[in-house]
Amino acid sequence: MNRPFFENSSTWVKLALLVAISTAALVLVPLLIMGIFQWCFDFSGADLNAVNEIIEELTKISMNSGLSPDEAAKYGFDLLPQYLPNYQHMVYAKWFLILSNQLSLLTAGSIFLWIVYKKPLSIIASRPANLKMYALSAVLLLLVMPLVGLIGEWNRNIYIPWQSLQNWLLAPEIQSGIYTLSFTDIHSLGELTLMVLFIGVVTAIAEELVFRAGLQNILLQSKMNTHLAIFVGATLFSLIHFQFYGFFVRLLLGLVLGYLYYWSKDIRSSMLAHALNNSLAIVVAYKTGSMTDEIPDQNNLVLLISTALAAVVVWQITTIGKAEKN
Repeated sequence: MNRPFFENSSTWVKLALLVAISTAALVLVPLLIMGIFQWCFDFSGADLNAVNEIIEELTKISMNSGLSPDEAAKYGFDLLPQYLPNYQHMVYAKWFLILSNQLSLLTAGSIFLWIVYKKPLSIIASRPANLKMYALSAVLLLLVMPLVGLIGEWNRNIYIPWQSLQNWLLAPEIQSGIYTLSFTDIHSLGELTLMVLFIGVVTAIAEELVFRAGLQNILLQSKMNTHLAIFVGATLFSLIHFQFYGFFVRLLLGLVLGYLYYWSKDIRSSMLAHALNNSLAIVVAYKTGSMTDEIPDQNNLVLLISTALAAVVVWQITTIGKAEKN
């Protein structure tokens, strides 16, 4: 039996295959990376668990501070040196999480495309490179930032009337925020470059392979309504981050990226926009010490103009996509 093994399989088989490959990669790749870390840095799984336990303890302390999720995460992160005797272990834990998460998804997406499609590279680049399309994709991402900021501010301030539910939603938010602040605890341009490479670029490539080239393509090939398929893909993309107070921001970004891929038929467009979004967040965090999605000094006029210009750019992108299709 030659490749591809599953190109003519049903939607459910392809979905199950994508989930199975992703799950296996999320287990096996971290084990491999942990072995490398233990061999090279004498940083073991027990050391990683100790760091995680301390961060869980700081998460509980921060939840009782009465602060917003972002402020509580900052409060917990500031306490970290007092609770972690060997802070170098936090550095190792940070890089372990970065490498294991991104390389797991990169591996899963690559394997899925390779075993499902006869020409997997055609899924990544079904059309010749179009520099104008890539430039418009980057511009569109920048133009939706004021709207992202507005939704991000609203999302972070959603009032939850039930304390138990609020605590349940806050815990992963604060814990993730402490880790995120460790990612952006950058002290040199060299370290900034590495963070942009891994969190900015590699993350974008990996997530686009899994969620757009993988999941979204499966849903579209199932004859599901186009807009519903993109919405479902964007929803799952946001849910997988397990952060309620950033859910709607990631949903919006997932929709933008999903439509970019659909309109352009070239995943390099959504990869570029995704990488630009992540990289800007890292650079802003390096400059300000914060990694929220809030756009400072935002006003209604800026929002109106940027949204109108974004609509023009969308029209340009769809026009190019239709012309190339013909």
